[in-house]
Amino acid sequence: METLQILKDKALHAFKNADKNGKQLLADLFDKKVFAIDVFDRIQSWDAVYEDHGINPAIALPYPIPANEAQAWLNTVEKVRLLFESLNDGWKPNYNDANEGKYWPVYRKIKGAGFGFSHTYTYCTVTDTHAGSRLVLKSESLVLHAVKYFDEDLKILYTK
Repeated sequence: METLQILKDKALHAFKNADKNGKQLLADLFDKKVFAIDVFDRIQSWDAVYEDHGINPAIALPYPIPANEAQAWLNTVEKVRLLFESLNDGWKPNYNDANEGKYWPVYRKIKGAGFGFSHTYTYCTVTDTHAGSRLVLKSESLVLHAVKYFDEDLKILYTK
């Protein structure tokens, strides 16, 4: 068997200019991560999150078969931790830096309508009990993306 060497920038150029069938062919030939440049395109499902971390979904959670509500919630915490790590794409929040924005979704109970996504929130200058260390994202656009694709698990995490 003969091995071909292809420069990544040439493969990316071909992918960008290919039609749907061409993109599928290139995705089948190369690792999906080669063509998923933008985290917004790359992370849109739990399978993508697990793949981003190189872990098997069957063993990714601390309680594969949760026995109670607490274990189910702890699974959600781990899922969202993995999600935020993927979306932050290597960025780590510095909780000692009051000038660094840190974002998370805010849910609120709406009388008669259940829970709804209210807005994103950043807290830069003051730390108090309602805004201590938590899972955060580096931008508001990442929060909106997370809410769009992972809303049900975020509701569980932020409203329990």
